[in-house]
Amino acid sequence: MTIWHKRYTRKLSPIERASLVLNDFCNYNCDIVVEGHGALSVDTLRGAVERAAQANPGSRVRLRGVLGFSRWVDSGIAPEVREVRASAWDGRSERGAAFLDERFDALAGGPICSVLYVRGSPAHIVFRALHAAVDGRSLLHWIAEVFRALRGEPLLGSPCTYVEWDIMCKFQDKVNREALDAPSTEPSLAVIPCSSPRSTRLRYIWRSVVFPGNIANVLSKFAIFLAQYARRCAQGRVCFTVPVDLRTLREEVLSLGNLTGYLSIPIEPGDGTRDFSRQLSLRVRNYIDCYRPDILKKLPWVPVRTIRREIGRTLQHSLYDPVPNSMSGGVVSMGSFPLQNLSTPDFTPLEVIPIPGFAGKLNVVTIFTQRHTVTTFAAPESYNAEGQLDALLDAFQSEFGERCTPGSAVAV
Repeated sequence: MTIWHKRYTRKLSPIERASLVLNDFCNYNCDIVVEGHGALSVDTLRGAVERAAQANPGSRVRLRGVLGFSRWVDSGIAPEVREVRASAWDGRSERGAAFLDERFDALAGGPICSVLYVRGSPAHIVFRALHAAVDGRSLLHWIAEVFRALRGEPLLGSPCTYVEWDIMCKFQDKVNREALDAPSTEPSLAVIPCSSPRSTRLRYIWRSVVFPGNIANVLSKFAIFLAQYARRCAQGRVCFTVPVDLRTLREEVLSLGNLTGYLSIPIEPGDGTRDFSRQLSLRVRNYIDCYRPDILKKLPWVPVRTIRREIGRTLQHSLYDPVPNSMSGGVVSMGSFPLQNLSTPDFTPLEVIPIPGFAGKLNVVTIFTQRHTVTTFAAPESYNAEGQLDALLDAFQSEFGERCTPGSAVAV
C-alpha cells in the first residue's frame, strides 16, 4: 500500500474548473453501480473504504484556493458510506432512485466521492464521484481498490498527481495543428428529437441495456448505429465526442484524477465502422486529444460567477436548439472490468452498470464484464417526454440483440 509522507494535493485543471460549474446545472457525476448478492455490512464496507482512501487520497480531496491557484487538497476524511432504502430500485435507470439526485458541492468545500449501499436481492453498491475531480477510469480503479481492501489484499494506490493539462502540455510539440477540424458552421443533428414544450428544470434520465458476451469494435458499431438513427427523418451533420484515456494512451500512471482528452469524430452519410475507426486512429496519431484550445488556457483566471453566468446563458440553447459546431452526443467505451475484481467471500458480483455523465444531448457509455456488454444511455428528460429515448433503446436492442442469443438482451 502506498504510504503518503506528505499531504496529497494536485492542481485544478481548466476543464475541471468548467466541470465544477456545469455541476451546478446538471449533477455532473461519474457514477457506477455494482450489483450482486451477499451479506456485506455497511460497517465492513465503510472499513474497506477508509483503508482504500488511505492509499488513494484523491478520494478525500476538497477544493481549496481561488482562480488559477485552486487545488484539490487531501482532507484526511474518507468518503461517506451509508445505506439508503430503495428496495424497489433495479439499478437500471433513475426510476425509484431519488437518492441519485443528491449533488456534490465541491465549490463550497464539500466531498467529491461517496459510496451508497442499497440492500436488496440483488443488492446494489453505488460508487459516486464528481466528474470535475474523478473520471471514469479513475472511478474503476477506486472501486477495484475498495474490493481489494474487502479481500484484505495489498492496495495499488494512486500516487500520480497529474491532471490532464499536465499530460497535454508534455505532448504539445506532437500535436499536428494542420489535422485539427475547422469549426463547423452547421449544427449537428440530435440522435433523438426533443419534445416541445421543454421542461423548465434540467433533469437527466438514463437507461441500461445488458447483452451477453462482448461486442467487438463496440465504439465504432454503436456510433454508426446512432448516426444512422439520427438521419432517419432528417439529413445533416452528425458528430460525436469521444473521450480518450490519457493514462493508458499517453502516460502509464495510476491516478484518481481527471486524465481524459476529448476527440470530435464526424460521421458522413454512408460511413461505416471502418471509416469511424480510421477517423479515430488518425486523430490519435496526430495527438489531437492533447490539443489545448486558447479559451482553456484563460479559464483558470476567470471567476466562477462569470463562468456560471455564461453557462447559464447558453446551456438550454445548446441542448435544445440548432447550434453551429455542436455535438450530436458522446460515445464512450470504458473497456473491460472483470467481475472477479469485485468478488469477496461475502459478495458475489452480478453486474457493473455505468451511469454516464449528465451533459449534452445524449451520452452513451459501454463497459465489458467478460460475461456481458453493458451500455447505458443518458439524456435530458425532454428527450423522452414522448418516449423518444425508449424508442431508441428498442431499436438498439433490436439491432444488437440479434447478434447475441435471441431474447437475451435485458433493459428497463
